[in-house]
Amino acid sequence: MKKEDLIALGITAEQADKFISDYATTIPKTSFDEVNIEKNNLN
Repeated sequence: MKKEDLIALGITAEQADKFISDYATTIPKTSFDEVNIEKNNLN
């Protein structure tokens, strides 16, 4: 999610910045799912 998406959900810009900084190193679920599907296809 981008900052604008978070603000559109009703949180403040400060909260959006905090959220982004806290979760900047996490892997998006879609990326995880792609890798997981490929892994399962190898088995």
